[in-house]
Amino acid sequence: MKPVEFDEAPLKAVSADGIQMENTNTISGGSEITISDDRACQSDSIIEGFPRMGSSKAFLHEICAANHWDPPVFDCCKEEGPNHMKLFTFKVTVKIAEPSVTVLECFGTPKSKKKTAAEHAAEGALWCIQNLGYHSKHK
Repeated sequence: MKPVEFDEAPLKAVSADGIQMENTNTISGGSEITISDDRACQSDSIIEGFPRMGSSKAFLHEICAANHWDPPVFDCCKEEGPNHMKLFTFKVTVKIAEPSVTVLECFGTPKSKKKTAAEHAAEGALWCIQNLGYHSKHK
């Protein structure tokens, strides 16, 4: 595994596929990474290096457990639209504790079902974890 280190100043980067990532230092001395783009997570995507078995949410839990990280926290951070056409946006927070603490926050796009919205956020977290160089220790 490769350690993740960031400079003191906030860092904004755009990956080759146009996904924006932002790193801001937190008070605890760790880092927070935010990904924002509809393409950051797609329900039909297969993340390179990660075998797909079951839901993205379950797989994210497995990766956190295998790496001895805290379990991911899913929050419905936004509800919009009329009652008969509600859209839900979920945020997943993963605390990566190697060698310094990094807090990863990924937001999914608005979906009509809470379960689908949470899955979308989990896909984004899996994408980011893979691109940061972390992999499941279950090999």
